[in-house]
This record gives sequence, structure tokens and C-alpha cells, in this order.
Amino acid sequence: MRLLRIESTLLGLLLMLVFCTSSCSTLGRITGLKPIPDSLEREEVRPAVTRSREYLSNGDPQRAMEWMQAAAATAGLEPALKREVRELLEECSRARIRELAAEPVQPDELAAFLELELPRQISVEAVLIAAKELNRDEEYLDSFRLIKKLDVKYPTHHLRSDAGRILAEAGMEVSRDESNFLFFFPRRDRAKEVLEYLVLNYPSERRCPEAYATLAWLYELDEDWELSIERHQDLLLYHPDSPSAITSEARIPNLRLSSITSPEYDRQQLVRARDELQAWLERHPGMKLEGKVRLDLTECFLRLHESDMGIARFYVRVDNDFGARFHSTRAIGEAQAANDSDREEEAVAFLATLPPAPPAVPALLAAPAAPGEAE
Repeated sequence: MRLLRIESTLLGLLLMLVFCTSSCSTLGRITGLKPIPDSLEREEVRPAVTRSREYLSNGDPQRAMEWMQAAAATAGLEPALKREVRELLEECSRARIRELAAEPVQPDELAAFLELELPRQISVEAVLIAAKELNRDEEYLDSFRLIKKLDVKYPTHHLRSDAGRILAEAGMEVSRDESNFLFFFPRRDRAKEVLEYLVLNYPSERRCPEAYATLAWLYELDEDWELSIERHQDLLLYHPDSPSAITSEARIPNLRLSSITSPEYDRQQLVRARDELQAWLERHPGMKLEGKVRLDLTECFLRLHESDMGIARFYVRVDNDFGARFHSTRAIGEAQAANDSDREEEAVAFLATLPPAPPAVPALLAAPAAPGEAE
């Protein structure tokens, strides 16, 4: 019995294989439709044009398009017939796109146009309809991958502005996704790839400033301070007139403060942040962010004060009175700038414990004689 079952299974598989190999001709016999070859002989093209027009008029643009694809693959056509085939192929293709774009939209079949040998503008239009529908279905990453694939095949296509808008929508929507995948990884992290692709390949898209700001925020969430600062700097460089630019300008020194873990070794960054904050206040007086910027500037002066006091105490330990006086004096000014009287008094008291500075070396009373005036 077992042997009989095995033989029956093998026979079934063999019959299935035979059916698959002859499916096109069998289907043609069952439905009455003639199988469409990949290409035609030249004498078959004119009848194919007639047949394609019939299918188109009878509401079957898919089959009409397939016949014209076969006709277009035929070599050696006379120019007039070749032009007629090309024009009819475009007409059939657009009719098929309209059919697939009607509700319910078929994004997968529209995306497949990219793999067909069709005029470029036809493929681009179909793919962008598919990408827009994928966004509507909240399949944002699939939409991004489809446009990226389109750009590889047609990097200078005529609907790049539309593609940029679709990409921007996909990236921004993913960045708002607060759920996780695999329990631990935020889905919004996937927005980085989309938005980085957008700002690099579609720099004229109107939402690029928003994309730069969102990228900076995403990197900030990861505590990747360097990349976050770079994206704010990119926003200022490429979109200085954007409403987001003033915010990014204030955010950069704030991120520098967040990135500094030890004021003793990062004083250069503190000084840079101080200069950036002071420049912002000079350029944007009375702006809404002024209060926050002043708080950051106060924090910066306090950190500079702590840095100088730490260095001054070190110089005391190594018997460098000059260094200790220099840094404690500077710390007094920084505490005053931060309006912190307690720290100011502490620095003044510290300075008072140091030996007084030696008298200044007197300047020479006479300048060196000019050449030719020497005795």
C-alpha cells in the first residue's frame, strides 16, 4: 500500500509538471485567448495592432498592452509602423495604469511596471502611484524602497518633485512611530535611512529642513551628539532662511553642553558653546528661545568656572602660583557672568590664599637705536 501511495504521489507531481509546461497553450484553449509571444514576426505586427485596439476598446487594456509589448520587441519595423506601435503601447499602458489605480488600488501590479520594457515616463508614473498608495496603506518603508529602486533605474526621471514629496511623507511618518520591533528596537530609527536618502538625493524638496531637524532629533535620542550637531549644521548651511534655522542655531551649543562629560578636558568645546550662545543672543534679541539660550549660557559660564577652579587647584599642588592666580582670576569673571555670588566669593577667597604676584618687570626707558644711529 505504501508503495502504491508513493507511486500515486510521483504520478501527481509528473502531471503537475506537464501541466505547468503547457499552461500557456492549455489556458489559451480553455479561454479561447491566443497566447501572447514575447516577440512577433514583422508580418504579425500589423494584425497585432488591430487586435490590440480591439482589446482596448473592449475594456481589456492589460491584454492590449501585452500585444503591443510583443510588437515593440520586433526588430526591423518600418518607421511609421514602429511609431504607431510605440504610441499605441503608451495608450494601452496608461489605460492599464488607470485601471490599476482605480479603487481598490493595486500597488504591487503598478510597481511591476518598473520591470517591464515600457517607455520611461510610463514606468515612472505607475511606480509613483504605487508608492503613494503604499504610503496611504502605511507601508512607508516599502514606499521608500520602491522609489529608491526607481531612482537606480531612472535617476533623472521627470517626476522627481513628486517622488521627493512621497519620500518626505514616508520618512516623517516613520519618525513618529513610537512602537518597537523585536521588542527592543524603536521603529522610528528606520526613519534615519529614509530621511538621509531624502536630503542627499532630493535637496530641493521643501521638507528638507524638517528632515534635517528630525534627523538631528533622532540622533540626539541615541546620544550621538556629533551626528546630531552635524545635521543641525547642515540645516543652517543649506536652508539658512528656514524657520527651523534659528532653533537649530540655538540647539547646537546646547548639544555641545550635553556631550561634555568632563569640563577639565573639554574646555575648548565649552568656549565654543559660549561663543555660539553669545552670538545667537546678539543676532536674535527678543526671540522666544532667548530665555532658554540664556539658561544655557549661564550653565556654560558655570562649567567654565568649575574648569578654571579645578585647574587652579591643580597648579597649587604643583607649586605653580602664576597658573593658580591666572585661572582663579578668570574663574571670578565667569562666576560674575553667571550671576553666581557664592561661586564668585569662593574664587575670591581662593585667590586671597595665594602669594601676591611679583612686581611687573619695568619696560625699557629707551627704544633700541635705529640702524645708522649707533654710537
